Parts: sequence; C-alpha cells; structure tokens
Amino acid sequence: MYVGGKIREYRERINLSGKGLAQRLGVSPAMVSYYEKGSRQVPLKTLVKISEITKVPIEYFITDKDYVVYSAYRGKGNISKEEREEVASFQEIVDHLINVANLAGFDLTYKGPHDFHGKAISDQGIGNIKTNLELPAVVDYKSLVEALWLQWKIVVFELPFVNRNLSAMTVRRDGVFCIFVNKGQSTERNLFSLAHELGHVLMHLDTDEFIVSRLGSRDPKEKEANDFASRFTVPVALLRDKLGDGMSAETLSAENIRGLAEYFNVSYECITYNLVKAKILQYNSHGVARIKQTVREYNDEITIDAFPTIYRLLVYVAWNNGDLSISKASKYLRSDIQTVNDEFRQICLLLGKE
Repeated sequence: MYVGGKIREYRERINLSGKGLAQRLGVSPAMVSYYEKGSRQVPLKTLVKISEITKVPIEYFITDKDYVVYSAYRGKGNISKEEREEVASFQEIVDHLINVANLAGFDLTYKGPHDFHGKAISDQGIGNIKTNLELPAVVDYKSLVEALWLQWKIVVFELPFVNRNLSAMTVRRDGVFCIFVNKGQSTERNLFSLAHELGHVLMHLDTDEFIVSRLGSRDPKEKEANDFASRFTVPVALLRDKLGDGMSAETLSAENIRGLAEYFNVSYECITYNLVKAKILQYNSHGVARIKQTVREYNDEITIDAFPTIYRLLVYVAWNNGDLSISKASKYLRSDIQTVNDEFRQICLLLGKE
C-alpha cells in the first residue's frame, strides 16, 4: 500500500476525518485528499506530524509492514474510541521501551517457545511451560512476573487502565512482547489476567499486533486464553489431589473453597469456576453463582513508580549516555522533570555513582 493509503487507513482507525486531520496539520482538506490519493508527495515534516497524531510509528507509513490491532471484544462490534486511545497510549510506552533498549544495546527479543501458536495447549504442555520458566506447579503473581522477564524477556507492566472494563492487554512489536495488566484489580485477579495474556502470547500472537482483553469477553481467542489460564493457575490433577477422595459437592464447604483459593493464589470465584469445570460443582446449584469480574475504584493516573524496573533503568541509561534529554525522559516516564531527576539520583546511588 502506498503512503497516502496508509495515511487514510491509520486516520480512520482513530475515527479522525480528513477535515479533522487537515485542521491539526494546518493545511486544507483538499491537500489531505491529495496526500491520501497519492497525487501530492507528503513532506517528511508533515508525515512526522501525522505519525504523532495517529500514534503510529513513521516506519509503518513508508514500509510494507502493517500496524495491526486485534481486539478480543465482547460479542460483536468494533473497538471503541476510548479503548483505541488506551491501545495507542500503551503502544507508545512499548515504542519508548524498544527505543531506549536499542540505544543501550540491550536485547529485548522474546526468548520463549513459538511452537504452541494456533494449537490447544495440553496439561502436559502447561507443565513443560512451567518447567521452562523454572516455576513450581503452584505459581504466584510476583514469581510469574519475574520468570517471564528472566527466562523469556517478556516485560510486564502493571498500570492503571483508563478503561475499567479492560483486564489486560498484550503488545507484540519487532519480536518484543509486553503485557499490560490492570493495576485496579486484586492480586489474585492479576495472576489470572497475566496467565491469560501468557496464553495469548503462546497461542495467538505471531505477528506485530495487540490483543485487548475485556472482562467477560466471549471472543473465541479469549475463551482459549481463559481455559489456559484456569489450568495454568489451578492444575486439575493437583486440585483433585487437594480435594482428596472423600470430598464431594455435598461435603465441600465455603471454608474449603476459600482454603483452596488461598493455596492456589487465586480468587474464590476462580476456584469455583475450576470446581465446576472439574464437574465437582454446578452453576445454579449448591449456591454457586457465575463469576462476576469486577474492578475496584482506583486512580488511573500513571506515576513513575508504576513502571517496571527494567523500563526505568533503560530510560536512565539512555539519558546517562546522552542519548535522551531529561525532558524526553520525563515524557517516557510520564512525570515532571523534578520527579525524574529524583528517580535518576536514586538510581545513581544504587549503582554507586555520585
């Protein structure tokens, strides 16, 4: 596709009219039409502004590479404008991460397996994945975050989402994987969301794209990722072993379920879901209700300490090497210059520098 066609495509993705783009560029609507039809060459300065407006890196306008967004949405419909803005915001963070990593000569390329794409993952496969990640059968959120980074170079961001019906989002760009988990959720829910996104990484993302995961989505890919996450967090064999031979729907109490939830580091609802899957309990009987996934109230402002250590460190290295100005570092870290200066001073002290 030629440059003009890409301008139109990426403009329409953010629901921006040709007239609206013209106003933001300071040109006539006719000129935008000329650009999009290919009858006028787009000046580089103008293309840079279009890239900033659409939140699409300039390389995607001048190469054959397509900038793809896949939304695992609830039922039928398109990704909303608000969700698209969230995608653009997190995409910008990923672009910044890749930029500072490249400046520092640091390899962020995904180191995990590729052979699960497009396939259902068996319980044995999940066991192999945990072995590869050097994880025990029962995992917790913090250990999974660390393992994904140390073993496979997947960076996990736990940030507050503006859209509270979104549970998580996964971004793949240039062989780099970043998972964003909604900070407004409980630790138990975050573990499930992270395992869910891991399922997307393994089964669904083989090109540069995004998957946006909504609470309660019925999209087929979401169902596959949910099934993976439920078995990853609560292995069926281990669940049955913990229940023992004498446990049944009649003898299983709410206290038993809470104990199982605590053991597996998941929510009461998640254990109930697994018990239903294991045909030990049934919905609408034994007092079991379907899972209601809710997000507590929270401040959706992103602060510097919400970013993972590797991201803050790479921004610091780029700044310390003179490759990044303090104002640009502040933009990358979504903070004011004084806050970033304080952060860099702390990093200097930790590294034993004056």
